Amino acid sequence: MDLVTYLAPMKRYLFSSAILFLSALLPFSLSAQKTFDFNPGCQLAYQQVIQLRLKAGQEQIDQEKKANPDNLIPYFLENYIDFFILFFNEDPAEYKTRKDRLEKRLALMSQGPEDSPFYLFTKSIIHFQWAAVKIKFGYSWDAGWEFRRSFLQCRENAQAFPSFTANAMLHGAMQVVAGTIPDGYRWLGNLLNIKGTIKDGMKELEQFTVQSDPLARIFHDEAIFYWLYLKYYIENRKEEAFAYILKIKWM
Repeated sequence: MDLVTYLAPMKRYLFSSAILFLSALLPFSLSAQKTFDFNPGCQLAYQQVIQLRLKAGQEQIDQEKKANPDNLIPYFLENYIDFFILFFNEDPAEYKTRKDRLEKRLALMSQGPEDSPFYLFTKSIIHFQWAAVKIKFGYSWDAGWEFRRSFLQCRENAQAFPSFTANAMLHGAMQVVAGTIPDGYRWLGNLLNIKGTIKDGMKELEQFTVQSDPLARIFHDEAIFYWLYLKYYIENRKEEAFAYILKIKWM
């Protein structure tokens, strides 16, 4: 028996083994691809959370995790739940329990595709929400850095994806916050590359609330939440805020 004939069975064995190995790897590699899919189930969960139906929202999020384990949007939406609980309850024990979730969620968002507008948008929202939370709990310095990260990510995302209208909602709110920096500290805002005015920010928010594209409709209630909160606490126009609440209540 010559050498070629002798080695033929071994070559077939190695080839078959390689095919089986690659076949086993392929489904694994495909399933490991993370996505940002704001599907109808996630939209339902988001609406429930925005309406402060947090238990129902969490249940819907859990269903989405099971149905689509590689979708990052449910994990992003969980940050809203933490935000509302911490922002409104101001419970130090809850803050201690939940504060480590910030970095874990940001790490999860980093697993998503960078060519998606949700890649920076989700991170920017998470930083923005935690900036507000940290202000509530007296961590002003940390809150400032969270806000800066959010501001720069939102601006970068708007430049990369100008048709992604949800950027305007977040950018408008952050412009208002930037506009509250006292005149004596404007140099610091310029140094950190944070600029904005209350007037421009409120105008951007108002324009977003009347848009009719699909993204604007999804994030409409969140934009209204920002607008009302900033109208009441930053512009100090409490009567206008209450009048708007009464208006939408009877619409």
